[in-house]
Amino acid sequence: MLKKLIIVFLALFVMAFGASAAGNLNLYGTTEDSLNISGTHNSNVTGTLKVENTGAANLTNVNLTATNLVFGSYSIPSSAISFSNNNFFVGNNSNVTGIIASIIVPSSQYAGTYLGTITANGSASDYDTINLNLTVTPSYSISVPSSVTFPSGSQNSTVTTTFSIANNGNLPINNIVISQNADSKYSIILNQTSISSLGINENKTIKIDGFIPLKESTTVHSIGTIFIVSDEKNASSTLSLDVQGKLRISDLDVRVGNGGDTNLDDGDKIDADAAPEDELEFDLKISNDFTDDDDLNIENIVVTITIEDIDNGDDVEEESDEFDLDADSYTRKAVNLKVPLDVKEDTYDIVIEAEGEDENGVEHKVKWTIYMDVNKKSHEVRIHDASLNPATVECSRETILFVELINIGANDEDDAKLTIKNAQLGIDSEESDIEIEEGSEDNTHEKSLPVIVPANFSAGTYPIEIKAYYNNNILDDVKTLELAVKDCKKEETPAAPKENQTTVIISQPGINITGIPLASRIISSTETPLFQSLKSPLYIIVLILGNVIIIGGIIAIIAKVLLIRS
Repeated sequence: MLKKLIIVFLALFVMAFGASAAGNLNLYGTTEDSLNISGTHNSNVTGTLKVENTGAANLTNVNLTATNLVFGSYSIPSSAISFSNNNFFVGNNSNVTGIIASIIVPSSQYAGTYLGTITANGSASDYDTINLNLTVTPSYSISVPSSVTFPSGSQNSTVTTTFSIANNGNLPINNIVISQNADSKYSIILNQTSISSLGINENKTIKIDGFIPLKESTTVHSIGTIFIVSDEKNASSTLSLDVQGKLRISDLDVRVGNGGDTNLDDGDKIDADAAPEDELEFDLKISNDFTDDDDLNIENIVVTITIEDIDNGDDVEEESDEFDLDADSYTRKAVNLKVPLDVKEDTYDIVIEAEGEDENGVEHKVKWTIYMDVNKKSHEVRIHDASLNPATVECSRETILFVELINIGANDEDDAKLTIKNAQLGIDSEESDIEIEEGSEDNTHEKSLPVIVPANFSAGTYPIEIKAYYNNNILDDVKTLELAVKDCKKEETPAAPKENQTTVIISQPGINITGIPLASRIISSTETPLFQSLKSPLYIIVLILGNVIIIGGIIAIIAKVLLIRS
């Protein structure tokens, strides 16, 4: 009996010890009892979990599982739910935080609150379960094309097209009304103007008929708007016509540098690649497709060629002279452009447009787009600019030589070289290891060099040779400037009149053969005047005689006065 009591006691002791050494698993979400998540359809929503072990034993393989999420007849399968951490270790009196629960919500998931559970399992007898509540928020969405364009057609013809209205939201769209505001001259007819309800992921196809008036302008252009109005969501589309006029490009050949391509069509790419500064020639055959019975000329036609964004983001554009085309006739026109020197390797859009007006005042346009690749050499250093200022020297024999190098190759240059030479003038300049980047604002290098010509140099023309290299020794470009040296011709100052020369003006009135009074005669400074100097003997004699005559006259007058008084 005592033995049995001892065994029972030991069993109870072992059970008590084992219980005290077990783990105690707790799972927490947004609250102690649940994880609450919300999000829209077609998204991945997340929430954060924490697993806590309050027992004395370690939990070595904690596993998380979830059930399906259910809202009425709608559900999200448990396979759409995952955890960032699973089958993990939780020590005694410890916890693991930051476990991310992710739920993939399908694009067609109906809006509502979906319920399920998450369970953390530590062992067969140690687990914890909390509620998982996912709210899929309502999202109304109507999808229509941004533009509805009729297929191409001619003036005075009918055209037909279709477009779709789709519900991409997660709730039905109700009481949809379809309308348009195009002018009545286009005779727009919709085969359906209302839809009572459009379910999730459901779409409806609407047929639309129209008419192209006789005087409608050509090319693609908007004629109005289609409106989609419902109880929950609205949308709209631009309604456009694609009117094919009677002006047509019937052939296109393109010359690119020394190559080119022929018989190109709209959307084609030119077989020949272009390089910097290549000359381009576009040879087009332009036709007037009016018949002889129509008897309509197309006038003031202009062909415009535009290479988009090729000049550092700017367009290069050129146009033809204006010309006219009789009905049922054609002509060829050539338009020339040039690829810029500073151009990037790329594929460029070339827009070709011909535009004119018929005798009824209707505009006719045709537009093509073709494509051209620009490729550059691996290395190409050019002398972009070279000048002398001044280019001719005379008395002042100083000038400035300016050179600009440009890298138009596909690679950066670290070892470019520039030489400037003329043995007669003693010019021998060399600059090595020049760094010039490719295709950027730093793809040029400038140099200014003073040039002084000695005063004793003979007049003549002196060639100055400029060379550009890459890799410091591979010659890539050469240019020659000519410096003109002229003899210095000093201006001669007119000689001053000699001391014994003067100019005497003698007034000599008279009448010429025209009856106009003659001008005063001017005596040249080389004629000898009557008195060369105040010190001459003749001048002194004349002066004395004059004084004697004056004094004698005065005495005679005084004597006469005295005689009268007496």
